[in-house]
Amino acid sequence: MIARKLTTVAALAYLAITPAALALPSLSVVHSEATAQAEAPPGEHEFMDAQAIEDSALDLTPAQRHEIIRLYEISAGKGYAMAHHNLGVWYHYGIGTNVDYHKAFDHYLAAAQLGFAGAMNNLGDMYESGQGVHQSYGDAIRWYASAAEQGEPVAHYSLGSLYLTGKGVRQDYAEAAFWLQIALKRMPQGQNREATITSLNEALRQLSNEEAEFVSKRIEQWEPLVMAADIMSDRIK
Repeated sequence: MIARKLTTVAALAYLAITPAALALPSLSVVHSEATAQAEAPPGEHEFMDAQAIEDSALDLTPAQRHEIIRLYEISAGKGYAMAHHNLGVWYHYGIGTNVDYHKAFDHYLAAAQLGFAGAMNNLGDMYESGQGVHQSYGDAIRWYASAAEQGEPVAHYSLGSLYLTGKGVRQDYAEAAFWLQIALKRMPQGQNREATITSLNEALRQLSNEEAEFVSKRIEQWEPLVMAADIMSDRIK
């Protein structure tokens, strides 16, 4: 529930008639808490409620799973990107519901259009594997690139792997080495790291010393974008 903001005059009047012995929050605290609640993005409260249930137990009951989906659906209906993404994951992998690749794709797409990098990466996965959509390495590259430019580590690995194999894009060992090294720098421990190292070593073996040095300089200068553009259109087959 959104808290009602107190105007300065109303708040001062309230303080004036309150017994001094009562421990009251300061005006600034009352105002800041009310403002924070009032300014919460649409759908955030339902999303956080769903997250609280999801985090409450390792083994959720069917009723809890149903309630989480219900809350995510409400949140997503209000345009909350992470709710769309999480629903995509639940439908993609059949968490608390039947696997439905088409619904997963639709929710990932909605989240991606709202700028959520994880959903962009998952769209790339669906296009690469042909789950719920016609397989297209070109579309996979586009979504991986958008996610990678925003700093999504799994997308760095996926993008580097496709450059290494030349699927959906011209084979480019320098570009593969660049993205795979970015992936290693940003990837959590244990997440595809062994596969990333193997692919990176394969790419580096194809580079001259000058090419490898140029890649290293690019890595030093690289920073993720806030919003990614489709920078790959000139390279897609």
